Amino acid sequence: MGTNNNMSLEVTREFQVPAEQVYNAWTEFEALKQWWKPLNSELTDLQNELKPQGIVKYTFTRSDNSETYTVGGEYSEVVPGKKLVYSWKWELPEETTTENDYKLDIEFNDQGSGSVLKVKQEGFESEEASKPHYEGWESALDALGSYLGGGNSESGSNAGSQDAEVAGWNEAPEQQKVAE
Repeated sequence: MGTNNNMSLEVTREFQVPAEQVYNAWTEFEALKQWWKPLNSELTDLQNELKPQGIVKYTFTRSDNSETYTVGGEYSEVVPGKKLVYSWKWELPEETTTENDYKLDIEFNDQGSGSVLKVKQEGFESEEASKPHYEGWESALDALGSYLGGGNSESGSNAGSQDAEVAGWNEAPEQQKVAE
């Protein structure tokens, strides 16, 4: 049975910082640890050879330390501060087989006083297969925006989460606001 892996998704996001700053947040270990937390995990290791045929490998540990997984690939194009193209494959411990190989094309462009980030992921078998990835990118780019916007980058645990508490409110909805 043949498969059709020609479908792709694109996510574009504007930031109020220069493209170089977005690129650095995308490629530097200490910055990535602050904002990228897929599947409620912490980035614990990064191998990132920013050159064609260079390896990129992210290692994550679930927040409860129950398991570790990786995602990685190989760069086919690197234009520092501007563009990254690389293969992308998740290796999750609970799966007996790994997911498809994907291709990421990431563009960092200055626009006015800010920048635009474009993420294109290729290699999906169907639109349905792309949906969790799209949602993941949306959440990650929300967290990146919070990090770049000077949000609380120290904890970062709720960055991009729709379930994050609103500062100044108690947990019970009937309670009053406790701080401005």
